[in-house]
Amino acid sequence: MRKPKCLSKPFKPYDPMRPLWCLHLPKCAGTTMRDVFKKWFPTQDFNIGMCTHFWDKEHVNVEDIKNKHGISNPQLITQLREPFDLVQSLYWYQRWTDPNNAVFYGAKHKLISLRQFLYVHEHSIQQYLPHGNTAKEILNQCTIVGIYEELDAFMSFVGDWIGQPLKEPLPELNKTPTYEEQDLREEYKSARPDLYALYDEAVRRWNLLKRKW
Repeated sequence: MRKPKCLSKPFKPYDPMRPLWCLHLPKCAGTTMRDVFKKWFPTQDFNIGMCTHFWDKEHVNVEDIKNKHGISNPQLITQLREPFDLVQSLYWYQRWTDPNNAVFYGAKHKLISLRQFLYVHEHSIQQYLPHGNTAKEILNQCTIVGIYEELDAFMSFVGDWIGQPLKEPLPELNKTPTYEEQDLREEYKSARPDLYALYDEAVRRWNLLKRKW
């Protein structure tokens, strides 16, 4: 069995006596990760192992989940997605699944554009992550941080880490078709430096982890 080669500080070995929670952020492959976690932890118990997901009404803040289930020391893992790609995917997902959602309609009931959605929705991933004032403070509370763009490698690493290596490639589930509007990317970067600070920190951590694996 291949094992991670990065178990020196600050990386920690997996502790089977502590719960493992995979924090799913919206439009970050949550359906795929949840299916893998069901194979790793068939019971799907917050006291053992769980992938948080909004369909289970647990798509809430980490502290809220801890308080609800009386758990103080879970091992947290998560992966982040390039912010503009994420919010663009969310826009098209809502258009395809719920075209009557009020967020897409103005006073005259006209479908709003992606540019309008970027500002109307005020998307925030911080609400699903541990509390912290900076990107480092937030992500320091997670044992493993990966990125959506390298989902297969991230889940393979987690599988090796817990002693349950993946046996087959990950399927693509609930993937939303999008229509790229690249001219808005730089505009969104300027508008949401908070999201890009988190994503850039996730990329940095993931790249360090890969070099030690």
